Amino acid sequence: MLRIHGFIFIYSSLQVSFWPAGKALGGSSNINGMIYFRGNVQGFDTIANVTGNAAWRMENMLHIFKGMEDYNGYFEDSKIHGKGGRLSIEKSHLHPCSVQLLKAAEELGYKIRDPNSDGPITDGNQ
Repeated sequence: MLRIHGFIFIYSSLQVSFWPAGKALGGSSNINGMIYFRGNVQGFDTIANVTGNAAWRMENMLHIFKGMEDYNGYFEDSKIHGKGGRLSIEKSHLHPCSVQLLKAAEELGYKIRDPNSDGPITDGNQ
């Protein structure tokens, strides 16, 4: 690995890969694709149970998330996402290879679902 002026080069005897490194406020997230994820739904419920404070339950936090969102993403659902807030959430521009991978996953029975709806589900059949 070689670093020159903030850029990382991964190399072997056969090839070189260029990996830019973020040198700005916020670091590499300035150059990476970003995904909006509220956090683990069950994690909020666990905090509520541990603290005894029901305000932390996701069902009670949802209005806060909806209030800050201006959602224009792939999963339009007014019960889960808000409009008109200051946090703009937009559809990403998927590479054609990514589109084909998602289609292949659906053909295998995996559901493409909103990660902010009801928490992480790792079984593709749910």
